[in-house]
Amino acid sequence: MSDRIERPDDTSFDIEPSAADDAPPETVAAPIALDGFAHGIEPLDGLVVFSLADASVFGAWIRGDAGFSAEDVATSMREAYRTCLQASRKLAIFAAAVQSDRGQVGEPIVTIETLSRTALLKRIRSFVVACLFDASMPLGMARLCAARLSSSLEPELPLTDLARLTLAPPEAPPDADAFTRPSRPPPPGLRFGVAAQVPRAPAAEIDRVRRVIAFAESHLPDAHTVRLRLALRSHTSRLALDHPETLPSDAILRVEAAALEMLGIDREQLAAALTESSPG
Repeated sequence: MSDRIERPDDTSFDIEPSAADDAPPETVAAPIALDGFAHGIEPLDGLVVFSLADASVFGAWIRGDAGFSAEDVATSMREAYRTCLQASRKLAIFAAAVQSDRGQVGEPIVTIETLSRTALLKRIRSFVVACLFDASMPLGMARLCAARLSSSLEPELPLTDLARLTLAPPEAPPDADAFTRPSRPPPPGLRFGVAAQVPRAPAAEIDRVRRVIAFAESHLPDAHTVRLRLALRSHTSRLALDHPETLPSDAILRVEAAALEMLGIDREQLAAALTESSPG
């Protein structure tokens, strides 16, 4: 329990302690490995733990073909979390719940959904746990997995916390010398809405996967759910199955394998069935 005396000018929006609050530097805890936490969660594209104070990465696991780095996640998601934090505190409904059991303000659990990816952000003391899932992961399941991951990571993170939780004030107007200094490049961004650049599949493969999807819909019960089930089994998105021309070759192979499993036939039987059903 801190014996620090709150000053009248302290606000719940501060994130960096003032000069009077500076304490002797503590031993920096070693980063943690997250491979064990991410094991077995197939739709998980990334798990990153970063500092809310400076976006430094404390631990990360990124799928090899995810198309982004841990530093991208930390930089972009820190700003996203701080923006959502500021917005949530402006809502009157949160006024009565400003203080939590730990003496912190009640922080939001941030969910960001796009056509290609879902990100969930949860604060644990001075860190934020970012869980990034493929869009094929149902939102309820993604929230459940993110909650379990955060609970498992909480005892592994240092017990230190920010003295005050604040959003940094806006930058002061540039002075006269600012125009002579070189401009600082913007921080790298994480483009959730844009998939990683991968080579497109040949036209013959695209045509074949269209026929496979149509064949599965015509021979499986609950045809209106077949594409969603195929997307979940092949670890791709439901939207991608509506536009197979966007699929790379490896995704097409996964879709065909999922269709074979659902239909209960082998590849030769599927080829024969497609040949019989082809026009002309």
